Amino acid sequence: MPKPTLTKVLAPTLTGLLVAAASSYEITTLGTDEAKLWTRWLLPLPKEIRLTGKATVPVAEISLVLPADAAELERCAADELAKLLAHGGEVAVPVTSTPDLNRFCIALERAALPASKGRPNPDQAYALTPLLDASGKQLRGLSLSGATPTGLYYASKTLQQLLSPTLKGAGSLATVDMPVLTITDWPDLEERGEWGGTASEDLEWRADRKFNLLERHAELTLDGQGVGQAVMKAEVMERARTHGVRVVPIIHHLEQLQGTGMFERYPNLKAVGVKDSLCFAQPEATKLVSEWLTALGKIDGVKEVMIWLSEEGKGCECEQCKLNDRFVNETRVCLAAWQQAKQMCPNLGLRLLLTQASYNSNDKILAEIPEGVKVSYYHGGLTYDASRREMIYPLLQDYIERGRWLGVYPTVSASWLSVAPFSNPYFIKYRMTEFVDKGLKCLVAYAVPANGYYYLNVEAAAEWSWNAHGRDEREFAAAWATRMGIRQPDRFAEWTATLSPVSWDVYGSSFPYREHYGGTDAIIRGDGIPLGTGIFFEFKREEQFDEDLAKCDAALKLAEEIGYEPALLETKIVQAYARILKSVWVLSKLVHGTEVKAEDRARATEFFDFLQDGARTVVDLMPRWGEIASPLVPAEPAGRFTATSADVDRLAGRVGALMEACGLEDKDKPYRLRVIGTWDTPEFADQQSQTRSIDVTQWVSGPGTYLLQFTYKSGTLGLTASQVALISHPKDNPNDTREECVDKHDCHAGAWAKGDVYMLDLKEHDPERTYLLAASIRGGNTTQGEIVFRKKRPGTG
Repeated sequence: MPKPTLTKVLAPTLTGLLVAAASSYEITTLGTDEAKLWTRWLLPLPKEIRLTGKATVPVAEISLVLPADAAELERCAADELAKLLAHGGEVAVPVTSTPDLNRFCIALERAALPASKGRPNPDQAYALTPLLDASGKQLRGLSLSGATPTGLYYASKTLQQLLSPTLKGAGSLATVDMPVLTITDWPDLEERGEWGGTASEDLEWRADRKFNLLERHAELTLDGQGVGQAVMKAEVMERARTHGVRVVPIIHHLEQLQGTGMFERYPNLKAVGVKDSLCFAQPEATKLVSEWLTALGKIDGVKEVMIWLSEEGKGCECEQCKLNDRFVNETRVCLAAWQQAKQMCPNLGLRLLLTQASYNSNDKILAEIPEGVKVSYYHGGLTYDASRREMIYPLLQDYIERGRWLGVYPTVSASWLSVAPFSNPYFIKYRMTEFVDKGLKCLVAYAVPANGYYYLNVEAAAEWSWNAHGRDEREFAAAWATRMGIRQPDRFAEWTATLSPVSWDVYGSSFPYREHYGGTDAIIRGDGIPLGTGIFFEFKREEQFDEDLAKCDAALKLAEEIGYEPALLETKIVQAYARILKSVWVLSKLVHGTEVKAEDRARATEFFDFLQDGARTVVDLMPRWGEIASPLVPAEPAGRFTATSADVDRLAGRVGALMEACGLEDKDKPYRLRVIGTWDTPEFADQQSQTRSIDVTQWVSGPGTYLLQFTYKSGTLGLTASQVALISHPKDNPNDTREECVDKHDCHAGAWAKGDVYMLDLKEHDPERTYLLAASIRGGNTTQGEIVFRKKRPGTG
């Protein structure tokens, strides 16, 4: 005899609760404003919600009801609710399959939702309804219902958000306010997720906000027999399963798989005429991809695999590969490998990622894609982009309109490379609304290097990928501030409305990202560039510079009034970037090579100083902004964080040199960041551990604190260090050395950075002595970087 469904088990019980329950709780009617304030705790805002009252219930009188055959995710939904209500174990909240009529009942039901028929993603839909007595004035319980365990899990998440701020008291005196409300809800986008950054570390945090996707790189290798092997981290798969998150393994960009050992085992796979890439005409290419797909398809919980097409370089130039477009060859290999893998894993799905390298071939790729294969769009310049350009271009729009599945990989941070404060709900709503309205199915967001630096933007992506036409930007910002405990949430919303156009102009113009590659000083020396291009991409009118600076002044007053330090720092940093851009624009009209007309020298000096003030502000304030974000970041600031300040510092140095060439004074010269040395793989061939000595006499200008940083550029291993000392000797006696100061701590400067800055406090300075740095370092195979040095400006970070 089959087990009864949840609906069959609970239907008569709920009727009993309505009629015969001994426990009921008086309802207090909520006014419109009070109800609105309570719903600010919800993220995302449900599609349909009517909140009219509340009843205060002792936690000790609450029980949760599940059927005996509840699925794992349904049990997780109930357990999370019970844990929240239990006040850290002070109160036991029972989870049973038989309702206790003497308790307030929260019943989780698996039931179809007629109100959501015909709406997208019904498998994720859910409803909350009150269980009232016959008079309608007493609350006896709540019903949480969904057609699937996923829907019930989301119902639980919504209720948790409403209950959390109302918990009061402790032990037997603990109470909670139960809402009298009706909710019917479903998501706009089928999949809402992230890859990279801290997406895995933040899995539970993201699940609380109804993100349901993690795309994560698989570990790909070859075994001793040359068979492709692939694994996923079991701990991540377990956490995802119990939080309603699907994990899609990633096979990395196909031209970047050298680390798997494939070329050592199959040298014929090396592309002809192209370094490192693959020859897709070789049968081993299909074989290896198929073996990796098969290995991943056998992992419990893996239903689909994503393959990233090549993103760099050129295709193989062998005669057979040249017969077709490079990406047609890649796509056909992926599809053939998938068909082979399905012999062992018949239900395995496949996804393919378009890239910037494939952009001009995307029409050919899409023509190859059969029904059932999913495609996501990525482009390093066009989806990792903070501009106001629409992202889904006509080719992809036509693909969607033909009923095909499309996802997208956008950045929700200021850049894929530079790290900068960017709390901009207007930017995120613009992006998410485009994706929903154009019919996309999947969001795979990218936040660099960690969600904690872009907390508001990531939550905004959760909000509007679920409910694109619910809250407006101001109401979202006020709700976010409420949940963050920021006083004056509505003034915080006013702050975001004031500063967001400016930060969007700055980061939408790819600044300071473009400065990582240099060139801003060349704009000043040359004839400038037109508005609407390059670092002025989002600046269409000259007046916009001053308008943005006025908005910064207004935002700064709001931030000071609110008293929220992250907003204050963000305003000052964005204002600094706006000052730099304004200065570059003005100076490009005044400077000609290294010449400034006599009548323009005063104005040029003003804006050179204005630019330098902006750069100094960024360099000084970024460390403090990073400290504030650090509780939300699971590791120390990554290389991209520190590199952003270094890029701005280098810009200031190049502009300072230009000032001197123009006959103007560079007042900040002693505090400039300078490259004083490098490291490279061959230097460690004979001895991996060594002491590197560098003469810094010309840059040691007096007593003070000096900073040395190891800046990784490329390689697989990076560099480690254990101490850096500043030593000196008389200029005429190099053997008479003394240690002036030393900083001892472990450093790693690689793809991840930890402790990569050393601080040296020089108490006294003697101009008759030579000063050298002595760094104890260790390198290995394939490592390259720079050693940078500067004096710390007094009173700064």
